[in-house]
Amino acid sequence: MKLKIALLILLTLLVLSVTAAIDNRFYKEIPVDATEKDGVSYIPLTYGFENVNSAWGSIGITDKGLIYVVTCDHMTDAAVYEYNTKNSKLFFLGRMENHFHNRFHSQRQPKVHTPLFQYSKDGLVYFGTDAGDESEGLLYGHFDEGYAGGFLAAINPETKEVKGLGLAKKMGGTKALILDQKNGLLYFPTSPECNLYKYDINNDNLKNLGRINGEKVIRTMFADKWSNIYSSTEIGELVRYNFAKDSIEYLGVRPFGAPNTGPSQIAYAADSSFIVGYNAYSGIISRYYPEKNGAGSTEELGNLFPADKKVMARSLNYYNGKIYTICTSIEEDNFDKRFRYLLIYDIEQKKEIKRINLDPRIHQVYGHSITDSKGNIYFCGFWDSGDYGPVVEGQKRCFLIKINTKKL
Repeated sequence: MKLKIALLILLTLLVLSVTAAIDNRFYKEIPVDATEKDGVSYIPLTYGFENVNSAWGSIGITDKGLIYVVTCDHMTDAAVYEYNTKNSKLFFLGRMENHFHNRFHSQRQPKVHTPLFQYSKDGLVYFGTDAGDESEGLLYGHFDEGYAGGFLAAINPETKEVKGLGLAKKMGGTKALILDQKNGLLYFPTSPECNLYKYDINNDNLKNLGRINGEKVIRTMFADKWSNIYSSTEIGELVRYNFAKDSIEYLGVRPFGAPNTGPSQIAYAADSSFIVGYNAYSGIISRYYPEKNGAGSTEELGNLFPADKKVMARSLNYYNGKIYTICTSIEEDNFDKRFRYLLIYDIEQKKEIKRINLDPRIHQVYGHSITDSKGNIYFCGFWDSGDYGPVVEGQKRCFLIKINTKKL
């Protein structure tokens, strides 16, 4: 009897210690109202966020199989969700205003356009925020209007804390993000002045590396095995931050033919010897081979779709030698003409090998290469960024899309 009591006390203490570790009063398990067809599951991310309408590639995975997704409404706020790939449980972590303690409308963080990356040294998942509306870059002379600026932020997968790390760019936002895992460095371009920044996580130091293009903020971001970081000009020519030289280099090459080949359209070889990417609107897919000191070389891999078909693709995963991407109609198309399908493309054979039509609730899909230990691929999908009509009760607009590669 005494042994049983002792065991009960020990178990109670263990439970209390785990509970005490949670440092987020908004953290809550929520129902997984998923639907599945043809090996693709659609998991709604709508709890606790009434006017959600988009998720812009704002997704990441931890070493323990926890997926984090940030959904947005473009106007007032963003919300964070956690999906456990080990047990298929879903959790809500609250909205940005719950964690950043906003006092004024100008301090809102209604959009996350960056992927989420976990830094192995401290275990935190990093991302950046912005506004994504016409007031970005303006304050109109009033503190309660316009946009104060975007933050660097982090999620602690152990305590579930969501915290702002400070203003990344006054009156501007972060539009892309990449993590140099080896050196503990975050790189991101900002609006509206188009500069590239480097944040040293270990030393809490932010450095402005200078302007990288002349017109507008660029979304292209990828890295090579020498810790160099690549972005692009407004016409798609690569700009490299040379880590060893601590300098910006203009390479004069356009491997993907566009300035918008961002993290959502980039995937890496397992040995980091090449980068696969595509132009979101032309469907031209390429394999880029970086060089330590040169401009690198490009191998064309064909077309995912004819350019005259007005298709958009901003989600790429390179898995077992094949490209998995979701193609949709462009957002300017009328709703009755919309389409969406999962495309599987063999880059060695340079041809499409399978196409699967998706749920009609999906209008746009974003996301970088995220695959769990079971071979499932994940993207974020949503209704449509151009449809800002009032939300109908019960309507689901944002989804975590789970692709079971074994069923395809």
